[in-house]
Amino acid sequence: MALNVSNSFMSNFGLAITGYATLVSDDKIDSLHAFISISYEGK
Repeated sequence: MALNVSNSFMSNFGLAITGYATLVSDDKIDSLHAFISISYEGK
């Protein structure tokens, strides 16, 4: 994801964040979490 962000904005850096921002008891998601992706110069 971060690579696509840096390519879209023609930047050396890319940052992407996804995850759950709220608890969903019906799906048994009982903790908040996030996944972070960072790219620099295509890596």
